[in-house]
Amino acid sequence: MTTYVRPPGNFDELVEPFPEDVRETACELRRVIQRVLPDADENVYGGLKVANVLYSIGRDTNVICGIQPADTHCKLYLHHVKPGDVAGVKVEGSGKNARHVKVAGLAAAQAPEIRSALERARQGQ
Repeated sequence: MTTYVRPPGNFDELVEPFPEDVRETACELRRVIQRVLPDADENVYGGLKVANVLYSIGRDTNVICGIQPADTHCKLYLHHVKPGDVAGVKVEGSGKNARHVKVAGLAAAQAPEIRSALERARQGQ
């Protein structure tokens, strides 16, 4: 399990301790999010063991999505989305406000279904 020396303060610090393929996946997810949600604010949250970046619109509490790097993949958190809402994407989790998609590799991050899932999350806000 990857840990931080100090809590990350920005995106680069968030992804830095992870393997190169996970960093590349996280960076590509970030680019896709920035294209789909150009008006979203990026905020990094977390501590020494778990951290993520959340994207919100209008105010910090209006979260649309987030990225959490892990040792072998990234979790793309989608707020306002339920498992049946997005075709072609395996949405997991039972959270009240968010579900996640496990994304491994650049091709998965660039998939049109990821863009559709982000658009659906924005519509549900």
